Amino acid sequence: MDRSHAEPDIRVPAFDATRCDACGLCALACPCGAIRMTPQGPLFACHAHCRHSPDCVALKEGIQPCEITCPRGAIEGRFQIRL
Repeated sequence: MDRSHAEPDIRVPAFDATRCDACGLCALACPCGAIRMTPQGPLFACHAHCRHSPDCVALKEGIQPCEITCPRGAIEGRFQIRL
């Protein structure tokens, strides 16, 4: 299967490594514990850690705490508009 034009997974935020200073605030803010910090910045494991809890702020409110917490704007939540 050709994945060169595959749609990005909306559960995993977009990450700009050039803006990241590896402060780790995103990992602390993640309610699922899906972010592990490395010297290069965060690694997202949203698929493995997401519990799809109805209380999850990311699912319920459509926000991602990691994006809100990042002081450098290196993380951008993806979303999908459904009509």
